Amino acid sequence: MKGAGAPPLPGAGLNRPGHMLASKRWFRSPTGRPIGSRLNWTSRAGGLPSPAARAFAAYQGTIKMLSYWMAYLQYQLGAQPDASGKLDAYSSWSAQLLGSVHWWMLLEATHILTLAVFAGSLLFLDLRLLGLVFSNTPFSRVNRSLLPITVGGFVVIIATGLLLFFSKPFDYYHNIAFRLKVVFLILAGINVFFFQLRVKANEAAWDKSPRAPAAERRLALLSLLVWVAVIATGRCMAYARYSCPNPSAVIVTLDDCNGRDATLAKIGKEVSL
Repeated sequence: MKGAGAPPLPGAGLNRPGHMLASKRWFRSPTGRPIGSRLNWTSRAGGLPSPAARAFAAYQGTIKMLSYWMAYLQYQLGAQPDASGKLDAYSSWSAQLLGSVHWWMLLEATHILTLAVFAGSLLFLDLRLLGLVFSNTPFSRVNRSLLPITVGGFVVIIATGLLLFFSKPFDYYHNIAFRLKVVFLILAGINVFFFQLRVKANEAAWDKSPRAPAAERRLALLSLLVWVAVIATGRCMAYARYSCPNPSAVIVTLDDCNGRDATLAKIGKEVSL
């Protein structure tokens, strides 16, 4: 019941159906601790969350689910029970791959050497588009010579990269360098898709010019920058400064270290870590 001196309700006078109200709400980390405040936009009609709030909730749920899946791959898949009845994380398939001296060295060496071949072929192809090398050689000839090497190298890189990722999927997932690498790989794939569309349509015309038109040169330059970023972020994955645990508040947020701790606490009931 409203009293004479009662303060007005938030949004009083705004009686339009479906009017959106902003209410401050504390969001909590997977460990239950508040991590900050956000505006929770809800509809006046029934107090339903807005599409933005539902999307954010779905995003948080997906992040937690992926973290648990990565932990299952690293600590539980193939693991054997120990004397206490829990699964021994060091007996999982992921741990065995990481601890295998010969297989690990073979995978890593193959990945790095193939990356050098792949990056070299891609470099010459992009430089030809920019008109910096092989300007007197038809582009179609350069493309036919380098494309099998580029495609073959890419297939080997992906195959060995997935196996290397399987050795520490949970740790890599909570690593901002790995997340950035995935983003750059997606950008590189999109760039290659649009580039190949242009190659099929304009390859004959490019043979007559020492360098490609301006639009294709921009794609070539973008390709170089994106693949440099892929290689750089891949190299950064090995450094502890970009992974959890980390004293930097920025890295803790970007790596979702609180979510990582919550996942470890959850699986710790079943797994000896």
